[in-house]
Amino acid sequence: MKILTVLTLIIQFIFGSLRFGFVPTMVFDAGGEGPEISHGAIGFLYGLAEENVPDALTVEGLSPKIAAQKVPDGLQHPIGDAAHVAGNLESCDYIVVYLQDAFSTWYYANDDIYEARRNGTYDWRTFLEETYFPMVRKSVEKLKTESYADRVVYCLYNECDNGVWFGTWNGEYAAFDAAGRDAFFEAWALTFAYVRSLAPDALIGGPGYCDYSAEKELDFLTFCKENGCMPDVMIWHELGERSSELLDLHVKEYRDTETKLGVPAMPIAITEYGTMEECGDPAKMFRYLRQMEECGVYGCVAYWRLADNLCDTSADGVSPNACWWLYRWYAGMTGTRMEKQVYDLFHADFGKAVREGRQLRNKYFNGFGAVNPEKTELKALAGGADYTAQVRFTNVDRTAIGKTAHVKVESVSFMGLGGAVYAPTLVKEYDRKITGGTLNVTLEDMDVNSVYLITVTPGDGRFSAYTNDDLPRRTEFETGTLLGRAYTYDSAYASTGETAGLVGGMEAPGDGVEIRFSVPRTGDYVLSLIYGKANDGAGPDARVSALADLTLDGETTTVRLPNTIRSEYTSLYPFRVRLTKGEHTLRMAHNTGTFVLDSLVTSPVPGNTIYTQPAGAPGAYYAFAPENGWYRTDAAAPFTVNGSLCNKNTVYLRQGINKLVLTDPSAELTVASAEDFPPAASAAPEDMALSGGAGITDGALTGITSRGGEARFTVNVPASGEYRVTFTYSNNAEGGYHAYNVDLIEQYVTLTVNAQTRRVWCRSTYSHENRSTATCAVFLNAGENELVLTNDGSVRFDGRDTEAPRIYGVRIDPVCR
Repeated sequence: MKILTVLTLIIQFIFGSLRFGFVPTMVFDAGGEGPEISHGAIGFLYGLAEENVPDALTVEGLSPKIAAQKVPDGLQHPIGDAAHVAGNLESCDYIVVYLQDAFSTWYYANDDIYEARRNGTYDWRTFLEETYFPMVRKSVEKLKTESYADRVVYCLYNECDNGVWFGTWNGEYAAFDAAGRDAFFEAWALTFAYVRSLAPDALIGGPGYCDYSAEKELDFLTFCKENGCMPDVMIWHELGERSSELLDLHVKEYRDTETKLGVPAMPIAITEYGTMEECGDPAKMFRYLRQMEECGVYGCVAYWRLADNLCDTSADGVSPNACWWLYRWYAGMTGTRMEKQVYDLFHADFGKAVREGRQLRNKYFNGFGAVNPEKTELKALAGGADYTAQVRFTNVDRTAIGKTAHVKVESVSFMGLGGAVYAPTLVKEYDRKITGGTLNVTLEDMDVNSVYLITVTPGDGRFSAYTNDDLPRRTEFETGTLLGRAYTYDSAYASTGETAGLVGGMEAPGDGVEIRFSVPRTGDYVLSLIYGKANDGAGPDARVSALADLTLDGETTTVRLPNTIRSEYTSLYPFRVRLTKGEHTLRMAHNTGTFVLDSLVTSPVPGNTIYTQPAGAPGAYYAFAPENGWYRTDAAAPFTVNGSLCNKNTVYLRQGINKLVLTDPSAELTVASAEDFPPAASAAPEDMALSGGAGITDGALTGITSRGGEARFTVNVPASGEYRVTFTYSNNAEGGYHAYNVDLIEQYVTLTVNAQTRRVWCRSTYSHENRSTATCAVFLNAGENELVLTNDGSVRFDGRDTEAPRIYGVRIDPVCR
């Protein structure tokens, strides 16, 4: 019967495809009344490290609906404490805490338990009562008093099906067999009752299996129903090779299990989704977003790499990467989801549908869309293909769009995990009459590494149509000529293209790779190298840069590629060149140190105007600045910039995301680069009075720790008011217990001025050769002000001493001028 149903669907699909002349087409019904957009897939596991790492605006721009964080004072990681970051999670429906994160090692107490098992002394009941439950009590007693206690979900066990705690010991490892399952069920019931005894209203999540299994979920729900220990939130992970393909089928199967058992449907939280090869790549993560939104479930992007960048959804804590834009676009969808159907005859998985007895599914081109509450805007996300396709909106006449639509198509493409992307690419924009209630939008020659946003609003027919005929072009280094001992290999993490992944082996003179690329016209271009730079030895001190010989059309320069911690942790090295129309040759060769290459992206030099977009509330805008400095706005004063009042049009913006709120809520905003202005004041380490162990090392202020150390300096400003204090620093601290996680430590400096004291968080720079900036606001009086730099030790991991980053200089600027 199942195969017959599938064949019927296939026949219907084929005849549906004939309607569009076999052109891949995604059809949205703009006139229906679909479910509310939930944004449930916007969530992160350990994505927030500390109270301002990543920056609050980076988080605010995505408005996450769920987060999974460490229990207060947990030792699993040196960052991610739920109590430290909860202030940036006001948008979350749930804050999941892994109770086992109180332990310092993975798997939790693994070595101690295995040693006890080998000695024949391990008993899981005794371990729970004597070791685990005291930790649980400490965590629950802390969290139940917090202002966000009603949103905390206690995940009692994380990936318990690995067998370590409850499995059957076979002399080498513990297997999660039938006996292990029964032991876990008994432990679940005991722990469930214990947490409820501590906090009767506690939300409890589980079972927390490491992957989805219909059989395991059925067994678990059956036990919980019979023993009165049903969780409030169902938790499992989607980390398999086919998770991005099967997630929605797993959810449907699970819902069928609930119905079969007669238990109420509960919220589903997939607290870890995405493989190492997928996280950070917008085109790949888009598959998860689509399915999770259509299924109405919550999800947290998995933590594989760094825990201070929203799980690879931010370049550096303050600047977007390509994946941030995908989640930002998703967050910007409001109203109801449009029902849709995809007709893509030549890319449908007929074989799997028949073989596995499931509905026919499109393998590549797909998406989802929404109609805003006022029905004045349609938004659709699309991607997954490398061919031309179309998006069709039907029943547009049932909306408030009118007889003419304004269509805007933007795209964003993977530029490395740490590659900053300060604006999406405008593909085309035009007005189009609505015919028969239908609007067709063609996406020509889509890039498989890209995701596309289509925005439809009312038009007047007077807009001058624009088509971008100089879109970014990507050349894969793996397709080039390998030199010396260079080789191609598959990356364990996200990379571009469909070939071998990366070019490595550039470790000695003569090693390199040469590629050819072309540009459509003579002009100024930005060439962006997507690269990775590993350590040249063991430990953080071995994190140094690489020097590479870059030869462009026969002219060689030496470039410094900053350390990215590991080779596959790719970042972006952009540089500006003047190119003539036609073909060019670029060679990258070893000079000093090792590096790997992914691809080269060629794009036109952007203009002076920086990208802005509405930030939710009327009159509020995000402005994306590619560097610290002065920018001119067309806003009517007064307005606020990053919370400070501004009465002039030229404002100081920090690199990354800034927020401007205009007095006139209906006004639009344009921001452009302005001429440079000297700071109101500045100080280098040698200008400061040092005491208590503070000193200068390699030109940087060092020795400021929770044990002591202090730097004082005086600045003179012309007028009283708020100023921006910008620190140039490096932070290369690391300090967890894991053998494979890179447990970065986010350092901070305590700044005191005019009775104001604040922590200024300084995200890791991966190496002391890499420098970054951190900016905060302070009020200064006209005339002299004394600034004091210390480290108050108010935030510690495992009781350890804390240390300020290396500080190379401080500059002070007015908010505006």
